[in-house]
Amino acid sequence: MEQKIYPINTSAPWPRNQWWVAANSSEVTRKPMERTILGEPVVLYRTEAGAPVAMAGMCPHRGYPMVEAKVVGDALECGYHGITFGCDGACERIPTQSEVPSKWKIRTYPAVQRWEWVWIWTGDPELADESKIPDPWCVGKPGWHSQVSIRETDLSRFTLLIDNLFDLSHLNYLHSSLLGSVNELVQRPVEMQTKPDGVFRLSRKVPDFPWSPYFEFLFPGRGAEGIKVSTESFSDYFGPCLTLTGGPFLVAQTGERLGEINFLHAMTPETESSTHYFGGVTRDFRHQDEAFDKSNLDLYLAVRGQDLEGLEKVERMVSRGFDTARELSALQDAGGIRVRRMITAQIEGEQSANER
Repeated sequence: MEQKIYPINTSAPWPRNQWWVAANSSEVTRKPMERTILGEPVVLYRTEAGAPVAMAGMCPHRGYPMVEAKVVGDALECGYHGITFGCDGACERIPTQSEVPSKWKIRTYPAVQRWEWVWIWTGDPELADESKIPDPWCVGKPGWHSQVSIRETDLSRFTLLIDNLFDLSHLNYLHSSLLGSVNELVQRPVEMQTKPDGVFRLSRKVPDFPWSPYFEFLFPGRGAEGIKVSTESFSDYFGPCLTLTGGPFLVAQTGERLGEINFLHAMTPETESSTHYFGGVTRDFRHQDEAFDKSNLDLYLAVRGQDLEGLEKVERMVSRGFDTARELSALQDAGGIRVRRMITAQIEGEQSANER
């Protein structure tokens, strides 16, 4: 019987014809670095011109780790026998012979830098389309201040992270020590739509949120005016690689815009049960406030830490047999279930194409 993988019930744990974040741009230098992506070692480095290169992490000669290779020009020279592969994967030199057989190649991955992240395509290179890399309106655009350089290892599968981001009712419980009560938000019905750009959005609208310590943290002093806040809290699914959460805040009585703060969540599978979790914060207010930069990032990291701790506990239960046959779902899970179906359809579409 074919084993299904919780929570998406497919035989493959992830899609491969997909862009994933491989590293923060500052991590990729002229010195090779290794990262496990989709269960496979990948080596990243830069050419002399600064372009990122992603290459299979094992030398095809005898399996020596390519992270131990020496960068020679734009090529990698294996540290075991000196066999050298160009940044296109073609073997350029075998020290013990003058001719290089044409079949001597190492796998390379299309690699592109966008904002502060290096993305790689893990599927058929003929299908790698850079226009498919997510391009949120609030990152690297005029009027937005971004901090996008976070990476942690989450000891749970990437689909659990996505589940977490599409059921924000957990804010009232898992994060109550940091955010206080957000009952006015989590009790609102969810709305779902697919936007014109193809991004799936789950949202909750609150027309008259009472002033809270969190609002005072974001917009100090405005609460003294006796205002209430109107907001639409959303989770945007750009694909299995990226979810954006956040929303705008307006003065409920007048419609005046206070500002918008959004949070980036890039999930790249490391193994079937662990994830590289990249992230960042982007906002359109208090651009030059360095003290707020630090305090806001500290709060974001603390919230992420609670998420990771909770999800790692769920992962342990999955390893002990929790699956969809035991799982119960509530109305609040509608968005997460919709996203699960999208991931399932993407994986099954790839499998069908491979069978043809």
